[in-house]
Amino acid sequence: YQGRTIRAQELIYDRNSGVATARGAVTIISADGTVQAAEEARLDRDMETGFARAFSMRTPDGVKIAAASIVRRSADVDELNKAIFT
Repeated sequence: YQGRTIRAQELIYDRNSGVATARGAVTIISADGTVQAAEEARLDRDMETGFARAFSMRTPDGVKIAAASIVRRSADVDELNKAIFT
């Protein structure tokens, strides 16, 4: 979707609400090569807002972020809880 690939052990899409829920070894790969991983993620239809538990991210330039959880409030605002940045 929009240049991203989502993989998970279980993926449920609610057509009425437009919410996708992914569980188990969730991986989101962006067109630029950024890889995001989580145990569980819930995303809106445009992937602009959502939530993930046991989150990590690796960018193509080597930036690594890990957090117990992340809340994506908008396309520009992410709230990470208990986070590490390297």
